[in-house]
Amino acid sequence: MEIDWGNSSERAALVERIGLDAYNKAFKEHQKNTTVKTVSGHAIQTVKTQFGKLYAVGGTNMAFKTLKEAEEYASKHSVDVEDSNTDKPRVKLVGENGNVFNLMNICSSALKDAGQPKKAKEMCNKIQTTAKSYEEALAIMMDYCEVE
Repeated sequence: MEIDWGNSSERAALVERIGLDAYNKAFKEHQKNTTVKTVSGHAIQTVKTQFGKLYAVGGTNMAFKTLKEAEEYASKHSVDVEDSNTDKPRVKLVGENGNVFNLMNICSSALKDAGQPKKAKEMCNKIQTTAKSYEEALAIMMDYCEVE
């Protein structure tokens, strides 16, 4: 399946086409396939950008041109206990009030309950600053939570 995983509109369209369960399975497979190495608890993944291929260091907002640079950075920065918890909490959104702020609150509460308050704040900020549509907001929520 060839999509731009960095594009929330494409991810939202994929959910529409294949459903939530298949999307979650495809996303996990994508993460597995793009992880080239794990250093000091950080998964280093390849990402395609307008600048070419970069190596993103998981749990940080850092990406590098070479794998060696990413490895060096990861080895010098320990993983925050919260960042090492990559388990997505499961949330049930079907049947809930579909207001985007209500759904965002459900996902945020689930992340906090799972011991991931930084991710809850990050998700809310990302939705409020980058989502251009309801579908993009849902795609961001699905990056942080397993949606039923």
